[in-house]
Amino acid sequence: MLFPMLSLLMDNKFLQKRKNTWYIRVPSPPLEWGLGNKEFLASLKTSDIRSARLIRDKYLTPLMAETAAEGMLKSLLKSVSLANENTTQKMSELRAFLDKEKAEKLDLSLKELSDEFINFTHKGDYSPATIKLFTSTMRALNIILGPNTLIRSIDKKKMIMFRDTLLSLRANWLITNNCENINSLKAKDPADVVSPTTVKNYFRRIKTFFNWAISEDFLPAPNPAESIKMPFQKTVIKQVISIAEADQLALLEKPITQSYDETTWKYMPLIARYTGARFAEVAQLTHMDIIHKHDLLCISIIAMVINHLRPLAHSV
Repeated sequence: MLFPMLSLLMDNKFLQKRKNTWYIRVPSPPLEWGLGNKEFLASLKTSDIRSARLIRDKYLTPLMAETAAEGMLKSLLKSVSLANENTTQKMSELRAFLDKEKAEKLDLSLKELSDEFINFTHKGDYSPATIKLFTSTMRALNIILGPNTLIRSIDKKKMIMFRDTLLSLRANWLITNNCENINSLKAKDPADVVSPTTVKNYFRRIKTFFNWAISEDFLPAPNPAESIKMPFQKTVIKQVISIAEADQLALLEKPITQSYDETTWKYMPLIARYTGARFAEVAQLTHMDIIHKHDLLCISIIAMVINHLRPLAHSV
């Protein structure tokens, strides 16, 4: 279909009529056609234009198509070559730009990135209570590591130092007005230090902070707080009181006012003593709340719309 279309486009191109005879005339034939390097003129020995066109299309049009295709290929190769040069250059420029942008991000201080993160939490689906906890955690991290610490310098070693420092501070150290001098905030009594559970909660939120920083290309992976081991919390056994001491605690002093039920005042602490119920719960009980369940005498306590059954000890 290519040659008829070319013939249609060329019309009478390369055809010349002389004395009622049609000739092929090519003023400057390309060397690859093999027609010499000067004007080519040859008689087609026909006076019919349609026959002349058919002869031209049969012999000359394929040469023209080949030359055109070769020219297109050369032009395409040149364009590809230029594109490769430009692509390499542009990619190099893009890489330099990205590296510069990444370097600028890594040059942020801990204070600057903490502020960015808190702004992010305000835009997200975090509750006000959660944002308050994140704000407190970021404040603790800035105080201990230093607000001017470069974010790229924070590693596992610094996070271990942060953990150990937390475990040496007073439990209420963060609410102190002067937090600049960390040494003055250290607990004098080992029982007053920040609990391991609190430290775990700090690190849980800090991991979220660093994961966000990595996802936003502020910090390269891995998360520096990810593999920090948490201290084991020993169970502290509080003072164990004897049964007699517990009974003494259940004896309430009589109120000053005379408008009270002495029997209720006597048995209310005893019921609380043997059921574990709160005084406020016991004070609201009536005789309708004392029921039998599976042959056990129980009291029915409704708290937060939930009905709780507490068995009554036989001694009560």
